[in-house]
Amino acid sequence: MRQDQFLNRIIPLQPRLQLVAERLLGSAQAAEDAVQDVVMDLWQRRKELERVASVEAYAMQALKFHCVSELRRRRPTVDIESLPDM
Repeated sequence: MRQDQFLNRIIPLQPRLQLVAERLLGSAQAAEDAVQDVVMDLWQRRKELERVASVEAYAMQALKFHCVSELRRRRPTVDIESLPDM
């Protein structure tokens, strides 16, 4: 996929991706960062995008995976030794 094709197909998706990311992450700033990361990842995989049937669905799925990973990173962890004995 050439640069002009990428700009014509991916960049118009950004508002929709932003909205979904905001709903998943709960923060406009985090959503913006997630969308930027996904767009950069799509740019790096632009040659693979030529074989994808729906670029929009692929971008949305990539965003969802990215957001889930981000939410998992945020989840607080508890040291098992600090838990009471059962």
